[in-house]
Amino acid sequence: MLNKVITKVRAINRLCGLAAGFVFKRPVEAWLLTRMAVWVVIISGLIRIQPLPRVLSLATPRSKPGRSKISNQRMAELLDLLLETEIFVFTPTCWKRAAVLYRYVSMNGTQAQIVFGVRKEGDGVLNGHAWLESSRQPILEKDPPQYRATYSFPS
Repeated sequence: MLNKVITKVRAINRLCGLAAGFVFKRPVEAWLLTRMAVWVVIISGLIRIQPLPRVLSLATPRSKPGRSKISNQRMAELLDLLLETEIFVFTPTCWKRAAVLYRYVSMNGTQAQIVFGVRKEGDGVLNGHAWLESSRQPILEKDPPQYRATYSFPS
């Protein structure tokens, strides 16, 4: 138990040091990462009291899309770094990743959809995944998802 606490404290210290350096070296990316972190917290809380379509609707940008200095690929990398910290609500959960990325790639002018899918594993267990698609093709995924789509947003 104590080892887990020590490991978490070290991770937080390391994260704080990296964040401080990041703010000075890459302020535009640091600002984007901060906004993404806020949205991770918002959707993580809202999902407990609102249905999924409502949460995704709230994460949908209201303003006209523009062009960011940061590519969609870099946005995905930054969000993955944030979610991999595994601190508080920052866990590498696919639906959180898809929802937040959907918001920011949409703001960057990319027409995208969040797709939720399932597949049956060899032992009969049902496994799920969420990802983004543009023009019916997966985007910003390391490997193409091999799931049967069950829900997409916006439909």
